[in-house]
Amino acid sequence: MSTNVKNPVHEGRFGFHSVDYATFRKLKDLHRWYYQTVYDVARWVRWDRKTVYQHGPEPKYCPAFVEEQGHWQTFTNKDGYQGTRYYPKTLEDYGIVEAYQSARMPKESPDDVEPLRISLALIDQLHAEASEHFGS
Repeated sequence: MSTNVKNPVHEGRFGFHSVDYATFRKLKDLHRWYYQTVYDVARWVRWDRKTVYQHGPEPKYCPAFVEEQGHWQTFTNKDGYQGTRYYPKTLEDYGIVEAYQSARMPKESPDDVEPLRISLALIDQLHAEASEHFGS
């Protein structure tokens, strides 16, 4: 879902950036909300495993970063045992983490600035969906 988009270069106090300040704030919110969703989905998975003894209400998570398709994950424990585990939901970051990390670091010249791999329309769409859940 990531596409190379030509973004204009913006000059800040410490160098050149790939996005303006308003888009950077949206990326910062999305970055924080994505990792909160990782935490919330982990809580939901732990809650869902307890089919008989599910105490309390079902934990809520932001649906903007979650796909309802499950996946199998292979793991190796400290004793060398290899196994697989099924997770009923899949997290998708849409390139938000990479975009935030590249947008927050200024570059020395405009030629060094790399364009984002995520479109500004997708940033706006994800921010609108996630802000409904988080109330910001």
